[in-house]
Amino acid sequence: MHYPYYILGLFLLISSFIAPSATIDLIAKIEPSINNDTVVFTNMTPQEGYCVTLPQQCPSEVSINLPLSTKISYPIKANNEPRQGAYFNFPKTEKIITVRNHSTGEPFDVKFRITNFAARYERNIGQQDWIGGSFVYTPDGQGCGYGGVGYGGSVGYEFMWKTLDNTNPCYKISTIDRDEPALFYQMSIGYSLKAKDSLLAVGSGIYDGKISFSVGAGGDFDFGDNYLASDGIVDINLRLIVNHDLIVKTSPDDRILALEPCKNGKVCTQEQGRNNWERWMVSRITPEMTAKSNFQLSSSGAFTVYLQCEYEIGENCALKSDKNEQLVPIQSYLTLPDNIISQQTNNRVIHAPMSIQKDNSNIFISQHIGSNRNGSIDFLINQRNVDTMLMTRPDTYRGVVTVIFDPNIYGL
Repeated sequence: MHYPYYILGLFLLISSFIAPSATIDLIAKIEPSINNDTVVFTNMTPQEGYCVTLPQQCPSEVSINLPLSTKISYPIKANNEPRQGAYFNFPKTEKIITVRNHSTGEPFDVKFRITNFAARYERNIGQQDWIGGSFVYTPDGQGCGYGGVGYGGSVGYEFMWKTLDNTNPCYKISTIDRDEPALFYQMSIGYSLKAKDSLLAVGSGIYDGKISFSVGAGGDFDFGDNYLASDGIVDINLRLIVNHDLIVKTSPDDRILALEPCKNGKVCTQEQGRNNWERWMVSRITPEMTAKSNFQLSSSGAFTVYLQCEYEIGENCALKSDKNEQLVPIQSYLTLPDNIISQQTNNRVIHAPMSIQKDNSNIFISQHIGSNRNGSIDFLINQRNVDTMLMTRPDTYRGVVTVIFDPNIYGL
């Protein structure tokens, strides 16, 4: 028996409106200095827009293309309401951008705000028929900005205004009926960055973040009710390069060490070491062997410290016998200056075991910038391993231990 059947094809069309967006890519760097408590963000994005056209008018300003334009919808009437004419508002107050380490995702927050705005328009007829003067001037009495520069003539005009840190709009009131400017374009902005919190806990490296701003009436970029924008969103991608100061100074005597028989935590001179060997000849109580390397550290941020070894045994560096190439482990302990704490314990770093490879869980934070602060590394061979060494006497054990202070704590 055959049962009747039919095949039903179903197609589901799902659509949604996605506002077109304009994108700005910014690059900046921070280089905290041990000689200056003030942290300055430096723009690394190439200059564009107004400051490329008229660099002499931009002695210290940043100018980056804002890929927007606005087009008039209806004529401007004399003595217009602000939103019916040339109207501008943008993110002049500080906004938070969270940037994350390129390698690990470790975040920190920066404050972003627009510090100047520039644009061009054509058909500059009646250029003086605006309350408060032409577009070279930031509108008077509105508290939206200050200063202003511009150039052009009867055909077109380009201007730049500096902004104040508030939400007040900038607008121009026309004293005549007009249908121009019909278009504002070639827009550009300047920006500033500040750290929300202390940068001392932030490691050197590359950090990326993004913030999106709405465009349109009542949006972050608001051009009033008459002028319509070419895009509905402005996406700003920020890449931040952090380079901390980290300087280590040592003397030649602190780079070439001879371990002497001594008590753990103490350092013995060569003469004291000879006396301790003589005591061992009588008592046969094996001593430990120690040495200390002192250094001076200047730091402006977070860092990690680890060892690289010529010879290794397990989790320690090692020394090798000249006689039979036997290896014995040497333990290493780090003491850092008193302005530095362990991120893991939130305590000072005193006689802390050292790792023989980069370990991002072993991060140290400068509580405040320090210059030429004293620190040290203690080396120890315990009694059991000294017994091993004595079995081949007379002998010499030697090896190279490299101590790496690394501000790029998350780098590969």
